[in-house]
Amino acid sequence: MAAEDAEETTTEKMAKAAELLQKIASPMISFIFESIPIVINVAQSSYNFYQRLPTNYIHFLIGTIMCFFGGIYPTVFAAIEVREYELQAVLFFCSAFIQLSDLLYSSLGTQGGRARRPYNC
Repeated sequence: MAAEDAEETTTEKMAKAAELLQKIASPMISFIFESIPIVINVAQSSYNFYQRLPTNYIHFLIGTIMCFFGGIYPTVFAAIEVREYELQAVLFFCSAFIQLSDLLYSSLGTQGGRARRPYNC
């Protein structure tokens, strides 16, 4: 008897939650579907405008955005640049290490009839 009451209260709670979610989600979903074409048109027209700009205007625009929206944007751009330089350095050192290892491998030859590599790749 107690289990049936618990199931009914759980079912009722789930039904109330679904009704509340439907009341909240329905206007949000309709707003999203109505605003998607507007967002697409604005993005498309701004991209077309961006393509027609000369390079020095683009640099001016990026600098202005970084100046007025400073703080997080310059930090993000700096982090991206640092990551790019870091990746280049890592790739350089890895390639140098592999070349050096291959040089050592070719000078050592084989040991016991089996080739031995100085690194695990």
